Amino acid sequence: MADSTPDSSRQDMLSLFIRYVDENFNPVERFIGIDETIGKTGELLSNQILSILEESGLDQLKLISQSYDYTANMSGQFKGVQNLITTKLNPNIIYIPCASHRSNTAVKHSCDESVDIITLFGKLQKIEKNNVDAETRQEAKSILKNMQCYSFILYLIFMKNVLAMTNALTCELQTESLNIISSIEVIDKTCSLLTTERNSDRNLRNIILLSDKVAEEHSIDTTEEFKTKHRPRRPPRKIGDNPHTTHVFTRAVFDRLITEYRELISNLIKNLRSVGKLSPNYIIHIDLNDAKAICEGEKIDDPNLLLTECQLYADDIKNYDNITAAGKFIAERKTLLPCLYQAFRYFLTFPVTVASNEREFNKLKIIKNRLRSTMGDERLKQ
Repeated sequence: MADSTPDSSRQDMLSLFIRYVDENFNPVERFIGIDETIGKTGELLSNQILSILEESGLDQLKLISQSYDYTANMSGQFKGVQNLITTKLNPNIIYIPCASHRSNTAVKHSCDESVDIITLFGKLQKIEKNNVDAETRQEAKSILKNMQCYSFILYLIFMKNVLAMTNALTCELQTESLNIISSIEVIDKTCSLLTTERNSDRNLRNIILLSDKVAEEHSIDTTEEFKTKHRPRRPPRKIGDNPHTTHVFTRAVFDRLITEYRELISNLIKNLRSVGKLSPNYIIHIDLNDAKAICEGEKIDDPNLLLTECQLYADDIKNYDNITAAGKFIAERKTLLPCLYQAFRYFLTFPVTVASNEREFNKLKIIKNRLRSTMGDERLKQ
């Protein structure tokens, strides 16, 4: 897992983590190193990552998976880091894009579907200014006037509800112990929740009623405001007058969000290939071709033995709610099921996000702050 960010001296720093599971299938994400990037192209970054692995004494041939963000130089299909490392080392290396980054991108794209939501965030960004000159004071009055209107309150409450649902998903995707099957299930549940919210007239009415209450508390006359901002000769319908138009400003946001989350689920399942058949929900459907594909990735000698072990314990494994609980069941019987034990370690090693790299960057900003901006890489590693 790798990611980069500029430090306090404006130098791009590359952070590298490895993920593995212990004998009891507990995932561990370990920091390997941080260096100034030698370039921004996929070729240079891939060489730098392999060099850090070699300096750390890690066997590059044991690399089974990669995870980066969605930038072209990292995730590119031809010249991206993930493809170049796969080409150099092993074609069976599985690439899993960072699901947390994708979730944030989906929220951003969904907001872009509505001009009103774009306007809302534009107003909120202007509030961040801290200057006290005359020009800023005049702009502050204009911002305050825009905030003291019903549409601002309505869209703000709506987006607060949407972001509350997506924030829960993003936080879950950043946990170190999360595996790829559990992440797919969490995203799917979020899609179901968003779909229910999208189709619910009652929830929208509650948002409108809450907006009316907040507007009343701030002495905002919604009826008078509506008349002032529209032509008197043909007043358009207010929000909520017609059940067929009540979702106009919300459905575009929900539809784009649900579509991108569904695409994320589809990509994760596609990247899993045959390994996904080890999940309790699908292990009864595993066949010899799946076993061969898993053995090629993990270098298991006997695919027939792996298939036999899966078939023998499929009825027991399918009764578990998640892959982690099934893994503990296998770990207790690792001497009886050596191939299945190795396959489960292979499966649970796959990363879901590069959140650990982001957390490392937060520590970097504390250590290498503006007072220590000239700190070199060697001292930083110590």
